[in-house]
Amino acid sequence: MSTLRITPPLQIHHHQHKPHNLGFSSKPPSSNQKPTSYSSWIEQLRSHTRSNNFHEAISVYIDMTTAGHHPDNFAFPALLKAVTEIQDFNLGEQIHGAVIKHGYDASSVTVANTVLNFYGKCGGLDDVLKVFDKITERDKVSWNTLIGSLCRLEEWELALDMFRRMQFEQVEPNSFTLVSMSVACSNLETRRGVMLGKQVHAYALRIGESMSFVYNSLMSMYAKLGRINDSVSIFELFASKNMVSWNTMISSLSQKDNFEDAMAVFRVMILEGVKPDGVTLSSVLPACSHLELLEHGKEIHAYALRHTNLIENSYVCSALVDMYCNCREVTNGFRVFDGLVHRKRVLR
Repeated sequence: MSTLRITPPLQIHHHQHKPHNLGFSSKPPSSNQKPTSYSSWIEQLRSHTRSNNFHEAISVYIDMTTAGHHPDNFAFPALLKAVTEIQDFNLGEQIHGAVIKHGYDASSVTVANTVLNFYGKCGGLDDVLKVFDKITERDKVSWNTLIGSLCRLEEWELALDMFRRMQFEQVEPNSFTLVSMSVACSNLETRRGVMLGKQVHAYALRIGESMSFVYNSLMSMYAKLGRINDSVSIFELFASKNMVSWNTMISSLSQKDNFEDAMAVFRVMILEGVKPDGVTLSSVLPACSHLELLEHGKEIHAYALRHTNLIENSYVCSALVDMYCNCREVTNGFRVFDGLVHRKRVLR
């Protein structure tokens, strides 16, 4: 097994640290098999969507309507997911029209939520707010979809307002809400972002939130707001670290020029048997570059060479070139660059 052996063991801020099968077919029915009943049309459409065959799902929808059948409250969510994934705004609007025509915008909150998600990813602010306002029986998914959409549209203040309104209407925020809120706070003016971010963090602690992606998001928020110590505190106390946790910590430290600590976290990661990926390497190599740790950089290069997906990663290669040039090994830098250019030509 390929291993990295970056030594010695390090300290962070000078502290020593020691499918379940549900019976669904994974293969959609053949597009050549014409459905013989309404239920088989619906199942074929949903099966294609489950398999991420979004264009095929839309083809089934077209054939289905041509044959005189129309989607129901089970099929519309799958269909809307397909048009959302392929970013077809015009077709999505047509399907939204069909949803309204058949009354599912009012009778099914699940369908209404998928319409909202479609506009949140393919439309604009006005579209999102209009659809949300027309949902009469909003559930937690409705609020999370709205707030997530507002964050995607970079409407940070409005996202915070809707978070307050959600609580006023006695809908309990969950992990998805908190992730969106941490993203919103990280994009505010620093002092206000820290103040509101700490409230989001306190809320997560109060409800006993333990999902790793919530704490990864809080770590990223604190780091972006310049509160590296708060970010490190979450990292060190968080028992269930995953790849995103390690990468968030290393990239946050590196981006804030805390290169020695970034290397420290990287070494601990290796010692704990976690295999670095492209994000890890492209985040830790700048630390090697600025600290002129050429041997460590070469060791990381050797590791990347043993893993095709890493050495073909343009971000990793760019970081390697920068590291070699900064460590006055320009020839090796050119070799990495030339290797990447050659691979791209072969792939063409």
